[in-house]
Amino acid sequence: MTREPERARETAIATWLAVCFGLLYLLFGHASFSGSDEVAVFDTTEALWTNFSLAIPAGPHVYPGRHSNLYGHFAVGQSIIGLPFYALGETLSENLPDSARRVLASWAPLGTGPRSKGSGRVEIFATQLYPPIASGVLIGVFYAFARALGSRRSSALWASVLLGSTTYVALLSTFYLRHVTEALLILGSFFALHRHSRTGSWKSLVFASALASGLVLVRIPALLALPGLAGYGLWAVLEARGRRRGPARWIAAAAIGIPAALALGLHLLLNVARWGTWVASPMLSQAAHFDTPLYVGLWGFLLSPGASVFTYTPLLALLPWTLPEFWRNSRAECVAVIAMAVSFLLVCASFQVWSGLWSAPGPRYLYVLTPLLMLPLGPWLDRVRTRRTFRIAVVGLGLLGAFVCWTLVLVSWPALVQTMGYHDYPQPMDFVFVPELHPLIGAFSLISDGRLDGWLWHLARGWPGRAANPGLAATVFFAWLAIAGVALSMLIRAIRRAPSAS
Repeated sequence: MTREPERARETAIATWLAVCFGLLYLLFGHASFSGSDEVAVFDTTEALWTNFSLAIPAGPHVYPGRHSNLYGHFAVGQSIIGLPFYALGETLSENLPDSARRVLASWAPLGTGPRSKGSGRVEIFATQLYPPIASGVLIGVFYAFARALGSRRSSALWASVLLGSTTYVALLSTFYLRHVTEALLILGSFFALHRHSRTGSWKSLVFASALASGLVLVRIPALLALPGLAGYGLWAVLEARGRRRGPARWIAAAAIGIPAALALGLHLLLNVARWGTWVASPMLSQAAHFDTPLYVGLWGFLLSPGASVFTYTPLLALLPWTLPEFWRNSRAECVAVIAMAVSFLLVCASFQVWSGLWSAPGPRYLYVLTPLLMLPLGPWLDRVRTRRTFRIAVVGLGLLGAFVCWTLVLVSWPALVQTMGYHDYPQPMDFVFVPELHPLIGAFSLISDGRLDGWLWHLARGWPGRAANPGLAATVFFAWLAIAGVALSMLIRAIRRAPSAS
């Protein structure tokens, strides 16, 4: 079998895997925003589409800038990515009858705070399609990378399914936060550099540089990944040249430098357009707020009940076993993963609001580490899949993670915060260290009261100004089921068509 057909079949598996998980996440979409971060990013998208401007209304994360206008302090990359989704929402809003518009413009359970302006519009419904789609793509890229690292197809598939259904990736798939985009850029760049180390393709270098450089346009703190990626990139270039496959030095320099220069230049121009300075900005002014004792943030990220990475991705407890296997088989990649993990962990743990609250449950600043630290799972599964003890451990930890993440997906995060009284806790953010205040307890309370959150659920139950329509909800669900069934059958077909020995 030639290499190209085999690669095409692996691409087909990755694609249909992405489609299946994207559809799964869409089913649980909320069609509304949960926090001010999402609203600020959306407001910039709306301003770009309607006024070709970056100026937005007053609100959280909004500061005065040039020409006495107000601007969001977030990088504008995701706001730009959201433009096609906003355009779709506006088109639907202008052309659908009023009854259909009211179906798509779901009601938000809370009527105050950022949530009050984060729902009830078709444009928001359409924009909220992005997180599930991007999360599905992340799973597809993860599978392709796992295969490129040498994992057997079955192990790569299991690792991808576990990542998509039992980890923090599933929980954040319904939030319009920038972390999914950030993770996609980092994982994609990492993958492209690995491909260059094997093929010497200058196109892979361009792709890797473009994705890594795009971090400055999506989320400034994501640049913490650059030292690890840069070190791995240097190794990849030298490895390709050692295999006598790398391009000439000037081509490699151009492949890396041109995308980086374009991204940095665009970032500087946008900074001047908003703040009137090349570098200084309200976002960078947060550099003065790294005053949390390191042990507090590390304890929170590693051991606290409400914010530990192991609470939201229990499978990471297997790292003492998966990392050594990764080190033996993919040493350079293992070093890069550890370097990026340590960079994010140490820097984010010392930030004043290290927990990332109030935008979403869990350690969202470390979201990007979830797919990176799950990469060693594939090679490890290759070796231990016949050992009953380890299979039980994987299944048990996976089920625990699925229980935590999908329970929290079912409810409104703002409603949970209000139910648990987190804002009233005497010491801000310290409630994450209190087992009795674990978000799951609040989620159970909301679920027992029938206060689930999701567009399809609201459609079936109704909301103020909209009568319950279980028939329409059932029709939508069965239509989704049919589409998901086709996607799953295409995935199974792609797997069966691939050579069984791989």
